[in-house]
Amino acid sequence: MEERTEFTPARHAFRFPNRFRNVIWSGRLPPWTGRTKTVTSRGRCGGMVFSALDHFHAGRSVPPSTPHDFDGSEVPPDGRPLADHLHSRQLHSMVTSWCGALNGLRFLLWSLLPTAALTTRTSRELEKIVASIDDGVPVALGLVTASSVRPGHLGRNHQAVCHGYRKSSSGEVDLLIYDPNHPYDPSSPERSDIVLRRADSETSGAEPPSFPYRSSSTAGRTRYWRGFFLERYRFRTPPAPLR
Repeated sequence: MEERTEFTPARHAFRFPNRFRNVIWSGRLPPWTGRTKTVTSRGRCGGMVFSALDHFHAGRSVPPSTPHDFDGSEVPPDGRPLADHLHSRQLHSMVTSWCGALNGLRFLLWSLLPTAALTTRTSRELEKIVASIDDGVPVALGLVTASSVRPGHLGRNHQAVCHGYRKSSSGEVDLLIYDPNHPYDPSSPERSDIVLRRADSETSGAEPPSFPYRSSSTAGRTRYWRGFFLERYRFRTPPAPLR
């Protein structure tokens, strides 16, 4: 059994990877006389996820830009409307909106919980995700791999879009996701498919794995997760044009 929404990677997945570098702060330490220091973070997965959902709900395709359009960069450089839009939506997804703040707090909480607790909570979240897909509504997912709230660990958490699912005869559910780390490739669309599923133990009596879930693509890319949840998302009309 398979259920899909009208969100399709061909229309709503960006064609460049999530390889942004964000400058959080830059200045001299000590002030005026010290060396220039720059604090950075990596990635705008939340911005790409929220923007992809914005375009879906607006009935529009995402900009078809590829790395070939960015003057030697893999992503749109800061200062371009598309880059600035994705940065703004990244902040909305985690910090600068009520929904985003709740997402951010949830990432913090889930990163502190033991994996067994996350497995139980993820099972409840999965029911909500499946119900939304059945209603034709794709959702934003918060994927948790961190086991502490140290910045270097929290940065390993991730965000993605779930736009469908498959259910086996035994009741196991595989989620179909758009992962911003893996751009849509129109020349090889089947290699863009990402499936999020429960990672089986090697034997039926084995101790539960530290990372019970995995997302993998037909291209062989695999990541492991401690759990995932349905993120809070609120539609915002995407500006036009974006390039």
